[in-house]
This record gives sequence, C-alpha cells and structure tokens, in this order.
Amino acid sequence: MSYRILFDRNDIELLGKVEATSSSSWYFFFVSTGDSGYARLMEEALATGGDGVMNVTVDTRYKSYFLFYAKVTTKLSGMAYRYVRTEAESSASPEPAPSRKEIEQTTE
Repeated sequence: MSYRILFDRNDIELLGKVEATSSSSWYFFFVSTGDSGYARLMEEALATGGDGVMNVTVDTRYKSYFLFYAKVTTKLSGMAYRYVRTEAESSASPEPAPSRKEIEQTTE
C-alpha cells in the first residue's frame, strides 16, 4: 500500500507508516483475554517520535470454533505525524498541571 497525502499545512511533519497487530480470544464465551485497540498503533507512533496517527486503516479477522473458542485479530496501520514547533514553542516550559490534592482543595 502506498500513501499519497496532500494538505496545505506547514506545521505537520510526516514520519512514516506505522503498523500494529493485536488479538482477543474468548474461551467458552465466559473467559476473554487480549487487546484489540487503537492504543497499540498510537504507541508505535509515539515510539517514532510522533504526536499522532492519520489515515488509519483497520483489517479484522475472526475465527470461531462453535461455542468453544473464538479469536479476533486486528491489524491497524496509518501514517505517523509530528507537529512542527517553532523555537519559541519548544523552549517554553509548560505550566505544570495541578495535583489532585490542589484540585480537591479548590473545590471544597
């Protein structure tokens, strides 16, 4: 699969394609294990230094053996991107978020 993305933005840098595969299983429809979520794809994008993923595609396979066993395998892919920050934005330190204790004190 090839990507051709056109947009008029100069604040985004494309980092490349990222992929993730996850699966979930059920046994006797009572016990389930696994993870078939978008979080794995986002983890891959963050590992490349990205801020997010665009143009996400999802391919899902389902196997079932009557009521005894079922498995769903999900393959996700997309384009990792990073916001291009100006020198002033990257050198400025953000204000720290308030702690839970500070929030509770202000609501009382």
